[in-house]
Amino acid sequence: HRQLLAESERARASEAARQQLEQQMHHLERLDSVGLLAAGIAHDFNNLLTGIQGNAELLHEHERRPDGPAAAILTATQRAAALCRKMLDHTRPHFEDAEVHDLRTIARTMQPLLAAISSGSIAIEL
Repeated sequence: HRQLLAESERARASEAARQQLEQQMHHLERLDSVGLLAAGIAHDFNNLLTGIQGNAELLHEHERRPDGPAAAILTATQRAAALCRKMLDHTRPHFEDAEVHDLRTIARTMQPLLAAISSGSIAIEL
């Protein structure tokens, strides 16, 4: 009877852990989709800013005052573009810790393992 109770308790604990992991997974999926949405909006918004900034630069060239309305528009578009870059940088994967590896060396190292796993049914040539 004790063994059955212990098994039952382990099963309940396992189910609770599974449900918690499932909730965490759903939460991570939602965060990922929010990140993709933010990246898409930032990209589209940046494209719109490029047109506004180009027209403001043309207007600024013909403006009589260097600190006129076109200059204010240019300053605002530059600040908005910087915010877009920050959003895009935040949503893109970072590769600061990336390392260069020689794939030939890795393949040579893996060849005996792959040959053992394939049990001779697959010929591996480098």
